[in-house]
Amino acid sequence: MKRHFTAILLSMSFSAVHAQESSAYVDSAQSAFNVERLEEALEFLERVSHEDRDTGYFYLQGSIYRRLGRFDRAWKSCDVLLRLDSNDVPGIVLSAEVAGQVDRDTTALVLWQKLVRRYPNSSRYHRQYANTALQLGVLPLAVYHFEQAVSLNPYDIASLAQVVELYEGLQNFVRADSLIRVAMRVQPDRQELYLLGARVAYRAEKYWEVLPYLRHVDTAGSLNATWNEIYGISLYRSHYIDESIDVLKRLHPNDAEEGPTYVLAMAYYRTEEYDSAAHYFLKAADLGTSKDLPVYFEFAGRSQQAAGQPLNAVESYKESYHYDTEAPVFTYLIARAYDEAGNRELAADYYKSYIERETDHESDYYLFAVDRLTEWRGEDFFHGK
Repeated sequence: MKRHFTAILLSMSFSAVHAQESSAYVDSAQSAFNVERLEEALEFLERVSHEDRDTGYFYLQGSIYRRLGRFDRAWKSCDVLLRLDSNDVPGIVLSAEVAGQVDRDTTALVLWQKLVRRYPNSSRYHRQYANTALQLGVLPLAVYHFEQAVSLNPYDIASLAQVVELYEGLQNFVRADSLIRVAMRVQPDRQELYLLGARVAYRAEKYWEVLPYLRHVDTAGSLNATWNEIYGISLYRSHYIDESIDVLKRLHPNDAEEGPTYVLAMAYYRTEEYDSAAHYFLKAADLGTSKDLPVYFEFAGRSQQAAGQPLNAVESYKESYHYDTEAPVFTYLIARAYDEAGNRELAADYYKSYIERETDHESDYYLFAVDRLTEWRGEDFFHGK
């Protein structure tokens, strides 16, 4: 009996020693993990006896593997962790994060849902739940929980940006704008909110609503090329023509794109700066790959005519005709340009071609062409030709 009791004591003593050693190894692993010595931390964990590997062990092991980017191995640790204690909050959080990194989005969604239900006032858990729902394409769930995250934490710009983008995709611009305005009351000087508001208004084609947002943030050099495009186009669409020119001219030639270049050309055209207008119409045509090329060349020609360059206009109109041979108007415009240049012979040929192709015999262009040819025939008859 005495010998049996002694054996029990010895066994308990050995177990205590093993437990102390295991605890020391875990502490050393944690210390190494804290200073990013990750492989060393794993070596310490390997020395922990199997019977002492508890939730703390597997949580640390999963965290280390995750930090190393070995997500499949991290998930194995999380799987054991959840089986040991499915209600441990740090374990659930780690497992949800790792699940999302190994394409187990449905599992991640279930875990985030569990946390949201347990902690309904945690904006972080709502945001993570929404992100996972978005990943799975469950948009109503994503929208609801992003809104919850923003409601609980108005400073959560990331969640606000996500839900605003979702509402934009649903064409619900009013709701998107209202969320931004609520956030602005809490953070009136947060530049990101003004840019979000400008984006929503621009996508809704409410160009006049873009302006107060961008005027607020448009300090010297603060807007990048994209925002200068949006600002300049919005100014033009809101009939602030001179201001739109000033903003669109900020764009470096390397940043030039077809759309804003065309708008800048139109702005110059409307302010009767025809040389500049022609330059930018031709530049838009050079950048263009769209069905609008005939329009760009047409307005380049109109600008050149207005600037007293009819022969240059002829070349532009011919380009328009090249891209749209079905439209008789370009034949008429070529005729007018030759007419202004004093080349009556070529002008008459193009007027005749236009008259043959035009089906609207009541249009001003048709009547002008007929009158012009009639006038020239009268002059020729008078001079005996």
